[in-house]
Amino acid sequence: MSVVRFLVAGLGGAAGGILVNARPAYAQDASRTTSATPPARAPLRLTLEEAIAMARAHNRGLRVQTLKVAEQEHRVAQARADAFPQLAADAYFSRTAKTQGVVLPTGSLGLSPGGGSIPTSDVTIAQGGKDLFLTSATLSQPLTQLTRIRAATRAAAADARATDAARGRTDLDVVYGVQQLYIGLLVATRRREAAALGVTAAEAKLQDAQAAVNAGTVLPAVLQAAIATRLERRQNLLTLDNQIDDLRTDLNDMLALPLETALDLAALEPEPDNEASAADTIPSTLGEHPDVRAATAQVDKARAEVTVARAAYIPELSVIGQYVHQSAVPFLPRDNLVVGVRGSWTVFNFGKREATIAERHAQVDEARENVDRVRSRVSADVQKSERRVERARQMRQVAQEALVARKEAARLQRDQSEVGLTAGSEAAQARFDEAQAEADNLAAELDYRLARAELARAIGRFETDPAARQ
Repeated sequence: MSVVRFLVAGLGGAAGGILVNARPAYAQDASRTTSATPPARAPLRLTLEEAIAMARAHNRGLRVQTLKVAEQEHRVAQARADAFPQLAADAYFSRTAKTQGVVLPTGSLGLSPGGGSIPTSDVTIAQGGKDLFLTSATLSQPLTQLTRIRAATRAAAADARATDAARGRTDLDVVYGVQQLYIGLLVATRRREAAALGVTAAEAKLQDAQAAVNAGTVLPAVLQAAIATRLERRQNLLTLDNQIDDLRTDLNDMLALPLETALDLAALEPEPDNEASAADTIPSTLGEHPDVRAATAQVDKARAEVTVARAAYIPELSVIGQYVHQSAVPFLPRDNLVVGVRGSWTVFNFGKREATIAERHAQVDEARENVDRVRSRVSADVQKSERRVERARQMRQVAQEALVARKEAARLQRDQSEVGLTAGSEAAQARFDEAQAEADNLAAELDYRLARAELARAIGRFETDPAARQ
């Protein structure tokens, strides 16, 4: 992003369609394809609106945030499900080495008519088999836990809202980032065109200086200065080529395109002046800003967590219905139904519950303070962005006036060159100065547009958003 600001800051104009394929002309000449080489793919034609729509649909960071929103929505559903009855089934099977038995001692049943003992010796009666099978199905409905469950659901819902707000913030950053890179490419490409003319002008100056040194009309220092100027302008051309490559790669990554994709960027219409003050917009947009919505959601979550902590004092009671099947004890029913109430209560835990409640109250105070901080920061960002819009508007006007003056100077220089009053290198220099002024004018125009986009991001709503237009 700093590269874009370097290209755009303090510059100004109007743009035509610009091809961005980030390769120097001499590099292309050195690597021309032969007839056996497959033709290169045509550049992808894009308008700014199409680039923004593509980024919103395919940007990986935005898609990750969208998936996080879906994740939080499922967590809300999980928390809400705890309030409904739960059906659980258990099963147990084992095989024993010995069976359980009942021992009847000798004579425990009395005497026979003949006077003998019944039984005459100890008798062991087997109870059941070696296989033990026990299964149960339990239906449980929480009662007193509903207070805690509902509060936990509210906390999960607040997390979901905060995540959705974070997704909105990412959307703002993606839209602004696309505009920043798109404008940076337009400006860098126009600057490269001007830089190429600058190299041509420097080479013409070098030829004139060489001829003047050979004629003895100027000192060799003039020739050395011309050589240095040519090298500096070639260096500037290489720097712009590298910046164009970097910006194109970043924009392709933002749009989830192959990084080597060549782009043909459409022109941007001049941005009309908008004298409306953002100060009137701040109060109505604070509650809509993603950062404010996320901070407010954290307050709601903290309050719900206080309720959850207080619910720890309430005994947990549940109504249960249970079906039991067993094959272990013969004298118990094989199938049975059980209805009852199950409860538990922590009587004392050395002040843990009190400390938890105090912690949750501290979190509420912290979340409230954070809301005030975020609101103040958003207001400050909007006011700073508004001032930047005004500065960009003034710089655009200056750049337009400078372009008019530079065009007139170039026209006069061409006229003088045509009648032989000045050297041809002076006309080449005039063409370079005019192209540089056009690039400055374009950069100033697009910088004003970028400043407007920055203001829209600070407010939390882009004009390109269809919902914002309605």
